[in-house]
Order: sequence, then structure tokens, then C-alpha cells
Amino acid sequence: MDNLAATAARGLMKRSPALRRRMRAAVRSVRRLGTRRHGDAPADPRTALFESFQARSYAGSPRAVYEHLLADPRFADWRFVWAFREPPAPTLLSGPLSDPRTSWVIYRRADYHRAAATAGWWITNAIMPEYLALAPGQRQLQTWHGTPLKRLGADIIDNTTTATSGKSEIVERYRRAGEVATYLLSPSGFASQAFASAFAMDPDRAATTILETGNPRNDALVHADAADAARTREELGIPLGARVVLFAPTWRDDQHSTRHGYRLSLGLDPAELAARLGPDHVVVLRAHYLVSEAIDARSLPDNVVDASRHPDINDLFLASDVLVTDYSSALFDYALLDRPMVFFMHDLDRYRRQLRGLYLEPDDLPGPVVTDLDALVDAVATTGERAGDEAAARAAFRATYATVDDGRASGRAADLLLEAPAS
Repeated sequence: MDNLAATAARGLMKRSPALRRRMRAAVRSVRRLGTRRHGDAPADPRTALFESFQARSYAGSPRAVYEHLLADPRFADWRFVWAFREPPAPTLLSGPLSDPRTSWVIYRRADYHRAAATAGWWITNAIMPEYLALAPGQRQLQTWHGTPLKRLGADIIDNTTTATSGKSEIVERYRRAGEVATYLLSPSGFASQAFASAFAMDPDRAATTILETGNPRNDALVHADAADAARTREELGIPLGARVVLFAPTWRDDQHSTRHGYRLSLGLDPAELAARLGPDHVVVLRAHYLVSEAIDARSLPDNVVDASRHPDINDLFLASDVLVTDYSSALFDYALLDRPMVFFMHDLDRYRRQLRGLYLEPDDLPGPVVTDLDALVDAVATTGERAGDEAAARAAFRATYATVDDGRASGRAADLLLEAPAS
């Protein structure tokens, strides 16, 4: 199929939910056939397959759990397999992936299917391919990738753009993911309730599946020191003494092109933001991975750093002095650092009523909510004037939304892996 025909086919599928479902079912069937030849091999209870953001990176809670297992003597005889979409960087191969117990595979290739069919544990932070199913003796540790502010899965408001473009498909994907998960890790009672409803779990299944262990990837934030921040600042070329503003917006469901995927929709020009804040500020841009390819770093001035492809957002949290975000789950993680946050929600009414809907109201957030560049510049520049009130708000926020993020979540996850395999 040539490019024009492929583009036309994608456009037709986007406009026709029924055709899209049939095509996806056909693709799943073909891929499922490709995995069946490995299905007779028994699952090894001491092998774990790791994926982060559907094999896009070495990051997040799968990374945190893996690195804990490397140092835990109870796992000395285990084997670990990482899935990537392309061969990992040399720094990974000579670093954490150099452990002799570890190998890597390319996502959706034959070796990946073999690993998925024979690993006793799947450890992931996103929904795995729909054509994969747990075999007897296999289990999944679903870490997810943050506490949700924007509604997920079955909770997406029915009259929004996201829902009307195929909510039944979204609900089915999340419902199946909830069925596949043996354990779904949660950092709070709030997150547990959101996960239970978003993944369409009945109360009995939610009670045994969703465990409030804390978020493993946040252990690094709890234990970090000034040297960690300094190292990342040096890697990014940030001058000494600069005040670092991390701008980390999420993606928009309706900003989609059939040819190029999701488009960048920042709501402001990062260069203008940096210019307005002044020469003592550096803006670090961290776009969501679904839109990061749309950024042309060559067009950015020296005081704007594109860190969208930096392997771990935790490093950027630590290197920053203030976070500017919108509907991203980043706010829940950043709250652990007790640093100022500003919420740039230039499309708040539209996002809340036409796109996703939110689990919290703007008044629940631990920082000012602004909708235009002037207000954003003022809010970032004057965080010190509100320091006492905002510190109290962040403390109250953590007490509700990060109740078990105490730096020991990876150890609790490791304990789960030592349970007897399912029969």
C-alpha cells in the first residue's frame, strides 16, 4: 500500500468506529497467531519482562523496580528481559542493562513474543498489546505511570470529544487491562478509587488487585539530594545560579493528524515565556512523548532547553525550581519535592467539558491556576511572595494524594514478585 492509500485508509478508520474495530480485531488475530508457537513453553516464575511506556524508554516504575531487583539478593537467580522499540543506547548497555541476568528484545518481534509467552511476570506502566494474554503461571505487575488528574478509561465524560470519537473502544481497552493485571500499584486511596472506576473493576476485583504500595518511580524523589539535581543541570547545560522553570504539559486528545499522530499544543511560546521571565531564568520544556517529535529544538533560544527526550522526568523534577504544568499527573509526583507549582490551563473549560473531564477541581490544586501568559509570568515570578500559603497547601495535598510515597515502594513491589506463582 503506497503512502497516499495508507493515509486514506487511516482517515477512513478514524471516521468509522465500526471499521476501526474490525481492522484492529484482524490485526490482533494475526499477531496472536505469531505468539502461539511459543505458548506451549512453560512460564518461568523467576523471569520478568519489563516495558516502560509500551517499550519506548527505560524509565518510570518498571525501571525503579528493576534496579531494586538487581540489588536485592533474593533475586540473584532471576532473569530479566527489557523490551524496547529500538536497540538501547550504549550508556544503558554498559550501565544498568549490563547485568548478566539481563537481556533485551525488540518490541513485537519474535524474541519479544517469546519473552512475553514465557516470563512469569510482566512488569509494565502502560496498557500492553491487546493480542497478548496471560497464560497459566503468568502474572502482571501493572505500576501505571502516575496519579490521574485527567479522567481515564471508563471515567471519561460521555459528551466529550474523546468519548464521542470512540469511548466504547477506550472502555474496552481499560477493562481488559484491568482484567490482565494481577496487581495494580497505587500511591493513595484517591488513586485507588480512580483506577477502580477507570479500569471498570467490580469492588471485589479492585480489593484484591489494587494495592496501595506507593509509586516505585517516586522512591528516587524521596531519596534524592542536591548532587542529583546538579548532575542533571550540568547535562542540560544550565548555567550556575539560573532559576529553572520546568514546563511539562500533557497532550490533547483532539490534536491529532492521521499522518503525523498527535500534534503539539502548548498554548504559549516557550521562548516568549523565557524572555518575559528574564535572563536569570531557564525554561526546560518536557513535552509528552506522544507529541515530543513535533518539537524543533534548533529553533529554541539558549534559555529554553528541550528535554522532551530526556530518559527520566524525575531528573528534570530534581533539576527544577518550579513546575508549570496543566492536566498532567506530574503534579502529584512533584508535590513530593515541596516546590512551587503553577497550573497553566489556557483551555480549562474546553478540556473539562469537551475533551476528558477532571477528577479534581482547579481549587483542589496546590498552586495558582492561570489561563494566559501574563498571569503565568506573574505567578512564576512571585512564588516567593506566596511561599507560606503554598507550602501549607502542598502539605495538605500530599497528605491526601501521596499517602504511601515514602521511598520504599520498590521494595514492596519486589515482595509481591516472590509470591507463589498462580496455578
